[in-house]
Amino acid sequence: MTREKLKAAALKHFAKSGYEGTSLAAIAKEVGIKPPSVYAFFSGKDDLLLTVFDEAMEELQHELLRAGGHLHGHNMKEKLFSLLKSFVHFQMHNEQKITFIRRTLLFPPEHLKERLSAKYSEMNNLLSKTVHTIFAEDPCGGHDPDIRMQTYLCLLDGIFLHMFLNDDHNQLCDRIHNIRKTAWSGLAASGDL
Repeated sequence: MTREKLKAAALKHFAKSGYEGTSLAAIAKEVGIKPPSVYAFFSGKDDLLLTVFDEAMEELQHELLRAGGHLHGHNMKEKLFSLLKSFVHFQMHNEQKITFIRRTLLFPPEHLKERLSAKYSEMNNLLSKTVHTIFAEDPCGGHDPDIRMQTYLCLLDGIFLHMFLNDDHNQLCDRIHNIRKTAWSGLAASGDL
């Protein structure tokens, strides 16, 4: 119970203040324990950050797997839109987790950078594989599935950043609708550009 409370408090503080701006004392205070008691559950601040980061990334990865598992029997356009909707839905309903992931990836503690990047790469490889499979199964000739996958992933990265910079969800929905129409034209087109 206390371990879960510590992780929840850590998520909140790391999302708001980052690694450097978060102290174990602040996390312990929020949970109602003394700072030394944190060490009964975690070996230190690094362990706590990595635990919370791993769990957040695993939850995002689980959502992508869940979304990918529901794509069978749909055409390419439906699959891509379904994946996009799942991606956006997860971000909108897990804002604190997403803020934490963004902040941790953009401003990682230098000594943990490699470890955090490796965990992100696992999730990104899963997403890349899912998207590549969608394009590889599409009979649309002329475009390399790798190029279309990279284009789609750039679209997701742009939406990820847009959601970070803008909190107007109505505006976001309108933009996604317009972006989707334009992006679909490029992704579905056959032949060389």
